[in-house]
Amino acid sequence: MTKQDVGCSNKHLCPLRGSRLALLHAQWGRGANVQLGDEIIIASSVYCQIDEAIEMKPKVLVFDQDNEIINRITYDLFRRPDGSLDMTIKSSADGIESDW
Repeated sequence: MTKQDVGCSNKHLCPLRGSRLALLHAQWGRGANVQLGDEIIIASSVYCQIDEAIEMKPKVLVFDQDNEIINRITYDLFRRPDGSLDMTIKSSADGIESDW
């Protein structure tokens, strides 16, 4: 399989799917100073209505030093019967399978 097989047109900017490599552009983090073995956090955010957040069920992947997934965490936001908000955290490390 080549980089073009996975839809990447620039061989210098696209690691192979399944390679467990992440590409960081220079404007992110420390840019060119990121070194092999550095721990990084990749995050995104969204502004939305509460009901959209309830449906979204944010997820987190946790990796070990070899970039293998060691935990899948799902945040389950919900409304209590009285209308107040609550949240549970489901973790594959606790033996609770998430919906992904």
